[in-house]
Amino acid sequence: MGSTSQNIIPGKLFVGGLSPSTTQGNLRTYFEKYGDVIDCVLMKDKLTGKSRGFGFVTFLQPEISLELLSKEHTIDGKEVDCKRAIPKEQIPNLASTSFKTKKLFVGGLPHHISKENFYNYFKTYGNIIDYVLINDKDTGRSRGFGFITFEHEDSLQKVIKDYNSHQILGKWVGLIL
Repeated sequence: MGSTSQNIIPGKLFVGGLSPSTTQGNLRTYFEKYGDVIDCVLMKDKLTGKSRGFGFVTFLQPEISLELLSKEHTIDGKEVDCKRAIPKEQIPNLASTSFKTKKLFVGGLPHHISKENFYNYFKTYGNIIDYVLINDKDTGRSRGFGFITFEHEDSLQKVIKDYNSHQILGKWVGLIL
């Protein structure tokens, strides 16, 4: 697993599960209280211009991003998920080298997605042993992200191979190992 560290961008975080009302400005303002933010991007749907529910924040001091991984974060009333960012062009390489996993984070999901839609989309890639769609505690609606765990690593590699073509219910989704 040590080979993945060369692919991680120092100081860059993936932030998933954002509220549809979160703006790039709100995202930047939230993280600026922890240190100097040198880049902040809120990912938007190309057709509608609406937030896809995730973004990226890069700190001048990389150690700040590492500290934030162990903290809970709430932005615009929603608890969000922070992970180290891995360049998407590196993801297929990770799947084909010594980095092995069966679990996949899926972000940017449509809020009206059902567990059945989520499961049915990914079952074409292989046997699924667990899947979780994260829902808002108050409304019961999808928070825009979930997790899929496959029985075999090669199923995950098939998903990653199609990295640029994943649309669920007409919405592009993001994947993180």
